[in-house]
Amino acid sequence: MKIFRKKQSDIRTAEGFSEFYDAHLDYTFSVCYRHSRNKDECKDILSKIFSSIWERRMSLYEDYLQHEGQWKDYLAKAVKLKIYDHLRERERTE
Repeated sequence: MKIFRKKQSDIRTAEGFSEFYDAHLDYTFSVCYRHSRNKDECKDILSKIFSSIWERRMSLYEDYLQHEGQWKDYLAKAVKLKIYDHLRERERTE
């Protein structure tokens, strides 16, 4: 019996990145909301994270291919770091 894996998206293209974004948005939003409890803050944080990935997509592509299953971990860590950065910045301005 053959096991078919879904062909991996090419995050270097707009269509492939859109598939990557759609596949990870709900998970990353839930991680962010669990820590921040602020939907607008989460939208801002996720926008920054996914924009950064888009800007670095060419250099990240090889890692993306090699570590397909680990992207959720990478994104969760990125979300947590951005939340902490955001909280530190908020404390400085208050």
